[in-house]
Amino acid sequence: IEQPFCHHKGGGDFGEADLSGATLVRAVLRRTRLVGADLSDADLREAALLGADLTAAYLRDARLDGVSLHGCKLHGAHFADCWLDRSRLSADQLGPVIGDEAAGRYDEARRGYLALERN
Repeated sequence: IEQPFCHHKGGGDFGEADLSGATLVRAVLRRTRLVGADLSDADLREAALLGADLTAAYLRDARLDGVSLHGCKLHGAHFADCWLDRSRLSADQLGPVIGDEAAGRYDEARRGYLALERN
């Protein structure tokens, strides 16, 4: 049985943390600050992220299956090749462009938009 990575009620600050490859299945990260955090290749399936701030977070190849991203800040987040099956989010959470496009990495931006579209 996988255990949550962390469980707290008031959020936390993991801004710019390197959490790449971390196993965070069913982690409770409500209202957590993850601004600019590297979550590449992280497994966040079914994590609780209500109200989390993922501004400019790196989500490349991250597993976000079954995660509700509703209420999360996602402006400038990087979504190339991430898994978003059964995830919930709205286009207005993303801002005018995703992080890969803003950084001029257009091939990654294309893959990020494709991942979002498949959602």
